[in-house]
Order: sequence, then C-alpha cells, then structure tokens
Amino acid sequence: MKTKRVFWGFLSTDYKAMEKYLEEMAKKGWMLEKLGVLTAKFRRIEPKNLKFYIDVFEDKSFLFRENSMESEEYRKLCEESGWTFITSKYYLQFFYAEEGQEPTPIQTDEALEQTIVKSSLLKRVLLVNTNLVFYILLFSYIFKLFPISHINLLSYSGIAITIVTPLIFVLLLLKISYYIYWNKTYKRNTSKRLGMKKRPSLKGAKRRAILFNGLQWLVLLLLFLIFIGDALFISNEYVPILIGTMIIIAATVLLSFFIKKAKTEEKSIQYLVFGAIILLFILPMAISYNFADTIDKDQPIYQEDIPEDYPIVTKGELTGTDVQEGKILWWDFQPRMSPIVPLSYDCHGTKFVISYYRAINSYFADIVFDGKTKERQRILGYMNKTTIKDKALRQGWDVEKLILSEDRDELLIQRDNIVLYLSGDIDFEKEAVKERIHKEFFD
Repeated sequence: MKTKRVFWGFLSTDYKAMEKYLEEMAKKGWMLEKLGVLTAKFRRIEPKNLKFYIDVFEDKSFLFRENSMESEEYRKLCEESGWTFITSKYYLQFFYAEEGQEPTPIQTDEALEQTIVKSSLLKRVLLVNTNLVFYILLFSYIFKLFPISHINLLSYSGIAITIVTPLIFVLLLLKISYYIYWNKTYKRNTSKRLGMKKRPSLKGAKRRAILFNGLQWLVLLLLFLIFIGDALFISNEYVPILIGTMIIIAATVLLSFFIKKAKTEEKSIQYLVFGAIILLFILPMAISYNFADTIDKDQPIYQEDIPEDYPIVTKGELTGTDVQEGKILWWDFQPRMSPIVPLSYDCHGTKFVISYYRAINSYFADIVFDGKTKERQRILGYMNKTTIKDKALRQGWDVEKLILSEDRDELLIQRDNIVLYLSGDIDFEKEAVKERIHKEFFD
C-alpha cells in the first residue's frame, strides 16, 4: 500500500502526544499527509527518524480558517527556520524536520506559548464543548424521553434514540470534565514552569481518543444506519428525517470546507451567511417534498397489498357490508417493527382507522396502551369529548384494559401483549362486532 488511513480521534489538548505518535509512524515507514475529522491519511516512505513539532497557531478569528493569509505567512516563516509544513487541523499546525537537522524552535518564548495555548486552544475547546444552550436542549430532550414514550417503542430508531441520547450526554459530560481537569493541571504545571515540558503519554492520549471521540462517533454512526434501515426497509415515515439529516450533514461539510479555505474573515462570514440562507430555504422544501412523495394518502391500497402476517379487518366486515373483490379498502398503511414491538401498523380507510400493536410481553403492551390513551384523551379533550372506562364493559370484552369514547366511535383495548385501537362509525358494543374483533386480532 502506498497510502493508508487510520483512526485519528486525538483531543486537541493531546497535541504533544501526537508528536510522539507521528515519530513512531515515521519509524514504521509512514508519513502524515492529511487530516480529516476522524481519520488521518499517511503515505509510504522509507522508515526514518524524524522530528515532529505541532504548534498552536494564534488565530483571533472566531471562525477556523486554515488557509488564511496570516497562517500562510506564519508557515513560510517556520519553513525558513528549517521546518517542513505537513498539514493543519484548525489551530494545530504540523511540521517535521529531517534527522540531523537543527531547525530553529518555532516558539522561543515559553510565556508567550502558554498564552497562545490558553487563548487559541483551551478557550475554543471549552467553548465548543460547553455550549450551554446545546446542553439545555439535550437535557430537555432526555427529560421528555422518560418515562419512555410508546412512540419510541415502535421502531428501531425510537429505541436507539432512547438509549443513545443519554449515552451521548454522559460522554460529553465526561469530555468536558476532562478538559476542565486538563485546564487546572496545565495552570498548575505552568506555575511550576512545567507547562510546555511535561508531555502527556501516548497511551493515555489513545485511550482518550477512543473514549471521547471514537465511541461517540461510532454511536452516532450506528444511529444513522438504524435510521437508514427504518426508512428503506420498514416504514417511509422516517424518510423525511433521513433526508433532512443528510442535507444538514452535506451542507455542514461543504460550508466548513469553504470557511477553512477562505483567505479573510470577511469571506468566511459571507460563506457562513450564504450557507445558512440556502439551508433555511432548501431543507424545509426538501423535507416537505419528500414527505408528500413518500406518504401519499391518495394512493389506493387493496386487500392484496396488505402482508398476510398483519391481522386486519375492513369496516365492511365489521358492519356486515359485503366488500367486492378489488375494491379500494384503505388509503394509507404504515407498518412498523422494533425488537420490543415486533409488529405494529396504522391503517386509514374511509372514516375508519386501525392501529395495531403486538409487543413482546404485557409490560411493554401496558406502556403502549397508556401512551395511546394519553394521546387520544389529549385529542378528545380538544374536541370537548370524554372517555368511558367501565369495568362491566371491560369484562364483557374479556380484556385487561378498555377505553371507549362517549360517542362510542373510538375503541382502545389491551389483551395480554396486544393493543388495538379502532375508530369509525361502528357499533362496537354489538356482539357480532366483538366476535369479529376477537377472532381477527386476539384469537
């Protein structure tokens, strides 16, 4: 292989340990060529002893411009001092010198170097990782996830979000805690004149890279793949979310590329404003277009379109009305699947709705029933309607839980691990209707 890519999740504060890593790679015959978000590209060279130096470039701009006029001038000065520039990543500048060369030190004033590290590295790192607004929003979202919503039990994506969101929050808190600890340690070492001399161990730096960056990005990648799976193979309800996420990722990557390449801060701000305006227009249009295209309630669904393993009944079968073969029965059928609720769906017909949920056990069926109850009571409350919870009615249906709207046009029942919701102009208290529902959904 002439080139290879390796995982690069080093924290910025471990830039001194990166020097040791690059020296070891050079001894093995690999030279750093380019750095990405989480990977580094190396090219094959003759194994040799090289001296690497990573400097923190002081950029007073709030935007990271890797190829600004100031940074290019700074690199020229470093190369005139005997260093060869390799690449950069935000404020970190990577240089090397051949064995036997004695290049002039880039930073000769230790006090000035410590000031640059504090202002350009530590403050920016803490600012990015301690975004108070982001943490408040994330914590608020976690608070809404618990107690677990029945909606989140119906898909792989919902279950993954319920598990992943608290995990991401904990990982970010650990990362912030480490940066705060590093700051205090750095200040203490600085007071003892050890600030720039005490280099963190490479072993510890690799562990932090895996814990704080590798694990975090792996979790996010798995979450993204789960969304793709739900959108492509289970239900098109998740397609708008997937499309919106992909647009945001693509726009962010493209915008970051232009900002980094900008020569002046004014140009970076222009790119930022232009990208934000484009995103604000394109994102809603793409999602709404995709939503209308994939969830089209004007698309007729026939009996043969419903998979055999989905228990379902038509309004005509419940009311005793004959249904001709090939007649349009429904206008929307949304199946779902998850490890906790392996089979569920929503089916909409002409003035007739079915929602069916088959959980792995009665515990999760209880959560689905309670969640669906709150959802329907909230909707009925807007319509100034109430529900009926009658013990005799429940016993007559031979189910554990039952709720009937006062107009008797909505029925929600639970029996063992199955939850069923029916809505339509149907007499749900009629014996023939009860028998049909039991036969199709519970027997």
